[in-house]
Amino acid sequence: MTDKAIAKLIDTINSSAQNMPSMVDKMVHQYAIGCFIQAGLLSILSAVLSFIAYLFYKQGIQRLNEYDEGFGFFIVAGILGVAVLILVIVVVFDISYGFSPIYSIIKELS
Repeated sequence: MTDKAIAKLIDTINSSAQNMPSMVDKMVHQYAIGCFIQAGLLSILSAVLSFIAYLFYKQGIQRLNEYDEGFGFFIVAGILGVAVLILVIVVVFDISYGFSPIYSIIKELS
């Protein structure tokens, strides 16, 4: 390599290093916003599933005299309830993952 090529390489590396903080800031922002959007969508999905589970539970109560059908509605409502519980746990972890880079940045600044 010639001295001119080495100088150009060093200039390129230095300019990339200067742009790095703004790029990292954008990446952290995109990561946090992505986590919050995913948490919001999963919250909407869990609300819809809990409403459907409520409707199945209500149908099970109405058809309780017919043992097989009523029991089937309760099983479906229970399975949907477990799915909603899992989704709520995922939403909590999603929100905590969204706040973790912000928390670490604040911790480093103080």
